[in-house]
Amino acid sequence: NERGNFLPITNYESDRLFEVDATGAGCLLVKREVFEKLKDKVPINNGVPTFFNANLGMTEDMFFCDKAKQNGFKIWCDSRIKCGHIDLKVVEEKDFRK
Repeated sequence: NERGNFLPITNYESDRLFEVDATGAGCLLVKREVFEKLKDKVPINNGVPTFFNANLGMTEDMFFCDKAKQNGFKIWCDSRIKCGHIDLKVVEEKDFRK
């Protein structure tokens, strides 16, 4: 990651935990401590911190991960958990694996 230049990881091992620069937020577990630390470091809309904000060409989830990493948190991916992204079709792991 060079401030928003994220590349997909397609050759990861199944059934393991590994660190990443960012991940989609559709199935995300976040410690409360992250929100508490970031609440004064993200844009405020109508008095409410905007943790997920499309900014500088990044998606909302990439913005959140980038901001969390800037503030000392690590982003982990657990490849044991399988979640599809529902759009015009369900985008699944098999759509990205080589």
